[in-house]
Amino acid sequence: MDLFQYEYRKTQKSHQPLPERLRPQEWSDFIKTGDLKRNYWQNLFKTGRFPSFVVFGPPGSGKTTLVRLAMKAFVGKTLELNAVDIGAKELRAVCEKAKDQIVYHNEKTLLFMDEVHRLTRSQQDVLLPAVEQGHMVFVGATTESPFAVLNRALLSRCLVLRLKPIPASKMEELIGRSCDELGVKQEKFLDTSALAWISKVNQGDGRKLIAMLEVLYRFWSLEQANRPMNEKDCRKLLEQSDEEPRQLDQYEGRAESTSKYIKAMRASDEKSALKYLGLMLMAKEDPLYILRRCLVFASEDVGLADPLALNIVNGAFDAFRKIGMPEGKYLFVHITCYLCRAPKSRFVADKSVEVFQ
Repeated sequence: MDLFQYEYRKTQKSHQPLPERLRPQEWSDFIKTGDLKRNYWQNLFKTGRFPSFVVFGPPGSGKTTLVRLAMKAFVGKTLELNAVDIGAKELRAVCEKAKDQIVYHNEKTLLFMDEVHRLTRSQQDVLLPAVEQGHMVFVGATTESPFAVLNRALLSRCLVLRLKPIPASKMEELIGRSCDELGVKQEKFLDTSALAWISKVNQGDGRKLIAMLEVLYRFWSLEQANRPMNEKDCRKLLEQSDEEPRQLDQYEGRAESTSKYIKAMRASDEKSALKYLGLMLMAKEDPLYILRRCLVFASEDVGLADPLALNIVNGAFDAFRKIGMPEGKYLFVHITCYLCRAPKSRFVADKSVEVFQ
């Protein structure tokens, strides 16, 4: 590396957002959740020889960082693509190059496909022979369940790795790392009430937490405050910078909020159901996850009492794929109100227990 390259990299890093600057560069620095706690994965990173795998988890849980660490450790050629930017024709060319790499250089290719849930069935069919014949190590990352978005043939040839939201103790560790990178002592920047609130409001999303700290630090340093920020200061500044509204304090995470949302619809409590729906959407919960839960509810809890419920929710699912957000919010309110008002029957659920017990 010459002087000009060194200066370029140094300047480039100083202009990067804080989450990018703090992205772990070594396996030992990576916060491991879910399946990653098993020794199996640690051994893979030591050897640099990976099977094809798909990693999924909520936003900010470390999916992209994990795969880039795997690419760094991988023994062979690596390539990173986004499913949004590539068609079947380009993907076929990539698979051919991976085959040539094996034939002429005896070297495998690791293909990282981000947002793998956006791959069409035809694109997945193009990938299948290369993965099946061992020409390529395929690695995908997604916020959605791979069991719902990938075909069985491709999925059967991949390990599935699930990451969980970052736990509170590790969120505190991220706050400490962020303060070190910003060049400020944590106790001078944030008091205990601010630290507790920041950890709570980000709900295990590490990237969002770090980005929030960068915004807060910018305000705090400009004001040249001679005291640490408290919770009230954070709320005020983040509301000015269009961060999440105060209602998010009531968000209790995916599992708890989904449970209360379903229970409210089961009790025909329209007001409460809409409240929890709003909290999940404001917390950037995966919209397709909510729609899948509504599909299950339409069959399990409404069932034969209103056979049209399943068609209506499925129609909303298809419509959402076409229009997305923010207009998609009307579809969510529509089906939530419909399911609350629909008659309920557990006949299908009870029969299912008899059949599959």
